[in-house]
Amino acid sequence: MALDPNQATLPCGVELDALIEQITEATSPRDPDHQAHCPYCQTALAGFRQGWSDVQTLAGAPVPIPPALTTRIMTRVRVLAHRAAQNLILAGARGHTQISHQVIAQIARRIALATPGVLFASAQPEPGETAGPRSVTLTLRLITTYGPALRPLAAAVRANLNRRLPNVTGAEIEHINIAITDIAEPDPHGSDGG
Repeated sequence: MALDPNQATLPCGVELDALIEQITEATSPRDPDHQAHCPYCQTALAGFRQGWSDVQTLAGAPVPIPPALTTRIMTRVRVLAHRAAQNLILAGARGHTQISHQVIAQIARRIALATPGVLFASAQPEPGETAGPRSVTLTLRLITTYGPALRPLAAAVRANLNRRLPNVTGAEIEHINIAITDIAEPDPHGSDGG
């Protein structure tokens, strides 16, 4: 007696899904008396038991690893690690965006320079020191004007970076390390040299 795979129920009215669940989940039959005497149910159960046995045998069989697969995987991992070390990676539903660490450094430098009292700034993201591809740790070196207290000035630079850098780049800032490397007298003639 052949079963029609397009039918959802047997001629006796029992749903095929119930019989499949009975075999795969080891549940009790809904109507044990009917099932024990129904040739349709017995035929279907025998077929499902054999099919499920085949599935379990295949699932337990070892899968041979193709030659060179490990090498290809490691090559891909190294490429991704290099990208992550050199770029901020922003993943989205429609793709991902890579922002070079050089761009992050330029933006951080400009934000630091916009802080009153900072005359010169250099910024460097520190690759490999973050928790994820969206995260960045920054090291800034500053030359400041003589006069303002240095600790509040560094705090202002940090606050500006924490407020503006995520909005501009999407980066999550983990740490901002600041080194004030020099102080200078402000230009008495202003920036126009006159």
